Amino acid sequence: SLGRSEERLSEACELLLPGGRLDAVAYSCTSASVVLGHDRVEQAIQRVRPGIPCITPISAALAGLKLVGSQKVSVVTPYTDSINQRFDTLFRQQGLEILNFSSFGLVHDLDMANLKAESIYQGALAADHPDSEAIFISCTAIRAVDIIDRLEQKLGKPVITSIQAMFWQCLRASGCDAAISRYGRLLSTF
Repeated sequence: SLGRSEERLSEACELLLPGGRLDAVAYSCTSASVVLGHDRVEQAIQRVRPGIPCITPISAALAGLKLVGSQKVSVVTPYTDSINQRFDTLFRQQGLEILNFSSFGLVHDLDMANLKAESIYQGALAADHPDSEAIFISCTAIRAVDIIDRLEQKLGKPVITSIQAMFWQCLRASGCDAAISRYGRLLSTF
């Protein structure tokens, strides 16, 4: 179903403020943006919103990891191994090395959305590797934003999440360069 989401992207994008001004369009599904690839998502959006920046969670996360200077990362996802393997391939293609991978092995979005913040926190601690320069927590359905600061303080390294990175990149694409506190180093950086 992740690959099939491309079929209706243009149509869905047309429904966003028809005729109104948009500074950016965010496609809020990390796993689908990995499966489809940023370019395909951007092409579908730009068919109906030409010239408007397209933000995907994975493109934002990769930009965020680059900004904080991280090439060796630990990754936490709620996904199954077949999706996780695509992350591994993409990260390697981008010159990143995944030192450790932790996954909840979930299939359904509702189960992902019901993950407790404490479970995500513990999953990130379990995923950490001494040589990791950052932690990436994938999935826009999980509620990881509230634990970013706590994890960064505990681990002493940047924590990038899908939602946080997407929000950061949307703000920057929209011309906002204000530092935002309490949600990790990335949002306090511009």
